[in-house]
Amino acid sequence: MILFPALPLILTLQLPAMTSPLETSTPSVGYSETLSRDAYILGPGDVLTVVVEGGCNDVMLLSGLLPTAVCSVSGDGLLQVSGVGQISVDGMSMQEAQQQLQALVRRYYPGLNIGLSLSEPRMLNVWVSGMVDKPGGYSLLAIQRVSDLVLVAGGVTPYGSRVGVMNHPDGSSQGVDLSFGPDGQPVCDPYLVNGASVVIPLVDTPVFLARPGEVLLSTDGTVLPNARHQVEAWDSVAGETVVEFLGRTGGPEGRIDMARSVLVSGGQEYPIWSSSQGIIQAPVLPGDTLRMAILGNQVFVAGAVNDPGAVLYQSGMTVRDCIDMAGGAVVTSRIGSTVLSRMGEEHARGSEALSLEARPGDVIEVPHSFESRYQTTIVILASLVTMTATIINLTRD
Repeated sequence: MILFPALPLILTLQLPAMTSPLETSTPSVGYSETLSRDAYILGPGDVLTVVVEGGCNDVMLLSGLLPTAVCSVSGDGLLQVSGVGQISVDGMSMQEAQQQLQALVRRYYPGLNIGLSLSEPRMLNVWVSGMVDKPGGYSLLAIQRVSDLVLVAGGVTPYGSRVGVMNHPDGSSQGVDLSFGPDGQPVCDPYLVNGASVVIPLVDTPVFLARPGEVLLSTDGTVLPNARHQVEAWDSVAGETVVEFLGRTGGPEGRIDMARSVLVSGGQEYPIWSSSQGIIQAPVLPGDTLRMAILGNQVFVAGAVNDPGAVLYQSGMTVRDCIDMAGGAVVTSRIGSTVLSRMGEEHARGSEALSLEARPGDVIEVPHSFESRYQTTIVILASLVTMTATIINLTRD
């Protein structure tokens, strides 16, 4: 049996809110995800596209079967396909529904392959309570997950846990863990279920993470030392190290200065990073705080450029962009030998360095060519050689 591969479904949503005593409006949220055919569960209101592989012959067309058909799942969970019949898909995954439809089609057309994809997901009514900024009821699409519900509810509050539960209308429940896994995705972020209620509890044994929030700048664009911090509480995990904690909380941001960031434990401060050891392997205990420092918002460009000095950091800018912002490389430069230094050490060199994304605090040096750097010396030597030759010629005369 040939099954069609998962088809990507890319959506950008404007999410309306259900009116509740706690919430009257919802901010718009952009949403983009490839549909998981084994995880997404079909239900009444889903709109599906049925595609016949290779098209239809005259017999199929006379029977009502079309090469492409758009069908809706009815209120009682049935999918009616013209020229084939109907199957019950309520509670099935996309993959299971396609297999059931394939079996039905082959009763009448042996060897025919048919594909099934989601065209429009149905709307759900869901609720969220506990430690979110705006608890209440919301209307979201069935292809959205718990993290999307938490996002439109204003996010987890500073003392909220990332480990919660989604209670289903049938009395069952499902665990939720919005901490980051090794793949950079939430550990357990299930699709929403109509009528479900998500509960985000208070963190039990907290570890505090102080990230730089609102950055205060001086008139010349440098970061002031009293930049404000946003404090988050995360559930502690027994035996977890600083490295593991940072990974579970999303990792350090590109603008973080690891050398000045500290672990506050037992009333003492410990630097969490050094150039010789990297991030320390110290355990993180309940009540500890990781206070992250922010790098300056500048990248420094030196050497053979027209306007050497600091350029304002912008997200996504490359080393070559920074050189252009510094007036571009001069004619006598060796831009192909550019050196990128990060945290006091050489990070990359040459064409590899030019294509890398710059970070605040980086130092970029564009070297001069040998001739331009020692031009004065070369001129003096050339003059001495000329004078010597002249003197020799005069002596011979």
